[in-house]
Formats: sequence, C-alpha cells, structure tokens
Amino acid sequence: MRSITTATKDKNTEKDGSSSAPEMEGSETAGGGETVPDEKAVIAPLVLPAMGPVKIPIPERETWTRQMDFIMSCVGFAVGLGNVWRFPYLCYKNGGGVFLIPYLLIVFVGGIPVFFLEIALGQFMKQGGIAAWNIAPLFKGLGFASMVIVFFCNTYYIMILVWGLYYLVHSFTNTLPWATCGHPWNTKECTEVFLVDQCSNETTTNSTNSSILYNISCDALLNKRSPVIEFWERKVLQISSGLHEPGELNWQMILCLLATWIIVYFCIWKGVKSTGKVVYFTALFPYVVLIVLLAHGVTLPGALDGIVYYLKPNWSKLAEAQVWIDAGTQIFFSYAIGLGALTALGSYNRFHNNCYRFMDDIARMIGYRPLPYMKWCWSVITPLVCVGIFLFHVVNYQPLTYNKTYVYPWWGEAIGWGLALASMLCIPLTVVCKLLRSKGSLRERWHHLTTPVWGNHHLEYLTPEAETKLLPPDSLVTLSMEKATLFETVI
Repeated sequence: MRSITTATKDKNTEKDGSSSAPEMEGSETAGGGETVPDEKAVIAPLVLPAMGPVKIPIPERETWTRQMDFIMSCVGFAVGLGNVWRFPYLCYKNGGGVFLIPYLLIVFVGGIPVFFLEIALGQFMKQGGIAAWNIAPLFKGLGFASMVIVFFCNTYYIMILVWGLYYLVHSFTNTLPWATCGHPWNTKECTEVFLVDQCSNETTTNSTNSSILYNISCDALLNKRSPVIEFWERKVLQISSGLHEPGELNWQMILCLLATWIIVYFCIWKGVKSTGKVVYFTALFPYVVLIVLLAHGVTLPGALDGIVYYLKPNWSKLAEAQVWIDAGTQIFFSYAIGLGALTALGSYNRFHNNCYRFMDDIARMIGYRPLPYMKWCWSVITPLVCVGIFLFHVVNYQPLTYNKTYVYPWWGEAIGWGLALASMLCIPLTVVCKLLRSKGSLRERWHHLTTPVWGNHHLEYLTPEAETKLLPPDSLVTLSMEKATLFETVI
C-alpha cells in the first residue's frame, strides 16, 4: 500500500509533518493524467493544483507499549520449541562441547551483526520485510524472497506446534501411550527393554501390569523397536512406505492443526499491543521447559555418564566442514535471520529507540555511531562467512535420506530444489524486471533504482543536504509557486 507525502519547504508544514493522500493501487496519476510508475516515486514528483494548505492525516505505525515488549518478542522469536531439541542434537552430533567453538565464533561474526542490521533496517524505514527495501528499490526482491521463506517456514513449523499440542493432549493419561507396548499401532518388534543389562533373563512389567520373563539376547535386542519410536512414527506421523504413497488423513492431527492456527490468530489479531503481552509467555516458557527437563534428566540413572559423553570435546570434529555448516545454519535458524521477521519487529520501535545501527542513518536514530566492528562485519566478514557456508553446502551435498534408510526419489529431490529456488530466484528476477521497466540509460536506471524512497518520518530527521533530494527540480518550482508537490512513499 502506498500514500503520498508532501515535501514543501514551508516551515509551518515542515513542523506539522508531511501529509498523505488516500492509498492507491498500482501507479498514481499526476495532474495531467500522466501515469507515474512505482519506481518514479522520488525522481518524478506528482504535481497537483494548489488548494491552499493541504493537511491530510497520515496514520502512524503502531509502536511497542514498552521496550521490554520488543526485547521479549525478539527472544521469543529466536528461542522456540525448535531450539529445545535442535541445538542439543547438533552438539551431540558434532563433537560435544567442541561444537561451541564454531557456534560462538559465528555468533559474533554473523549472528549478532545481521540480527542488529535487520532490526535497524525495520526501525529506520518503519516498514515490514518487503517495504523496508525501499531503501534500495532495486533489491526489493530480497523482501519477496524472505516472504516466500516465511510462508514455507510457517507451513512446516506450525506442524511442530501441532505435534507438541498432540503430545500434550495425550499426556493427560495415567499411563503414557508412548511408554508401553500393546497398543494397536505397535508391532511385534516393540519392546520395553532398553538397557543392556536387561538383555538376559530379567523380569519387567508390561502395560497390563503382569510380570513377564524376557529371555532375549543383546543381538536380538538390536532389531527391536522402542514404543516411543513406534508411537511417533506409526501413531503421530503414520509414515507410509515412501513419497509415492501419501497415506490417509489423520483427523486428530487435523483438529490439532485447526486449534493451533486459532491460537496463533488470537495471539496476533490486535497487532503489537496484544503480541507484546503474549511474548512474555512464549519467550519464557521454553526456558521453563528446559529447566524442568534438566532437573528431571539429572535424576535419571547414568545421567552423569551421559553428560560427560555429551560435553566431552572431540577436537577432530573441528576439521570437518559439516560441523561449521551446522553451526552457521543453527545461528541463522535460531536467530531467524533473513526471514524479514526481525525487520518487521524493529519497524514497530520508536524511531529513536536504541537498537544500536547504518552508521550515519543509525547515528541519527540512536545518537551515536556504532562500533567499527559492525561496519567490518556488514561489509566484509559476514558476507564471507555466508558465502563460505553456502559453498560448503554445495561441495558436501549428499542425496537426502530419512533416518539413514529411505533415500528420496529423484522427483522428490526436484521438488525440494524447486522450493529452495522459489525464494532465491525472487532476487535476480526482481532486479531484471525493475531494470526493464525503468526508463533511461542503464546507468540512469541503476541510479534511480538504488535511490532510497524515504518515508514521511524521515523528513524530520534527515540532514538539510539529504533533505534537498526530496525537493522537486527548480524547473517545476518556478513553473508555479502555488502548486503543492506530493511525493510517493510506502506506508
């Protein structure tokens, strides 16, 4: 959506703020009926006959009630259910405690700088993930790409919440259904014997509270399946034999999916005012879960051995590229980098909120220039880290498998690549389309499409030198001093 803002040099209008006209779709029409494309917002001003003092109220973007609401929103977005299981698994997989070395290194050279960069971009432009790229319209494809990624992420991540709700509902039973065998979804390979010292003749109790004698060798135990795994695969997922067999709809899962979307809707339906309150629960609850799981885990038999095995450094893992890939991807996954969400969260900050950042532009917002470390990370170090992670992915690419047993067919891999390219192709396609639709030489098009489209809130804070860029050419000013010059901005 767009509106039109004034940029006259009348001092009274400058103090009162710029004004806007009602939103219009597509492109706007100037006084003579000439259609002005979207990209001509700054270079080709809209001129309308003067109608005296024009004051059209501009709806201001909502802001967080308190700064803590914003902080908790960022924490809640970065720390979710996915990190409860994903980060411990990656530590276990990649050498235990030694995994913290590449993880913390990439946090400081990639995670924190980009995290701050996205928040500062949203706060400075006061726009969401797409419109914020009016700071460089040629690269608005980055905004479209992030929206495609968010769509895919919401599609699959909502299912993680659905599974959590499904397990929560089933946990309100005397005997947990995934703790015992004997259910309709269990197979004859299901066993409740888990420890090696139970391989020989041991007496245990099944779900019917009757004692049975296990006479099973440890070799035979390797072919048995845990009731936990069978509940997950055969009851929750209802896994079929492959992608070629879609399977049947699970009505219980559908109800949980519907309930989850309803909960999500009521968390955000009143904007940042309601979201700012909800995040106090969503941000802190994962930590409560972690503490509870930790307290329960350390009381289990063999907990100390498990902790030592889990954290004992395996220094040879540092020489493996996959360890650094996993560290980088976990940073971008947990910090929600590149999704446009941080930009949207930052856009609800007050303009002068201290989010710490864009050198000169950020200095106008927070009152001082960020550390040179940030500039070097933005311009050199972080891009190199991202390119390195991408190249490692390409070089070490292997066909996708499930549980190290099922190899996905070629057409399944093709679908996966199609989903990946759906976001990546947004960037070059948008660049090409905007260059083709613009007029003038290639140099003029490039200059025009890399010129920021300022919002009305910038007029108060821009320096006089930068503010003159918003004024109409002298030829238009001398044409009629009684005409109000209106410029397009994105709200």
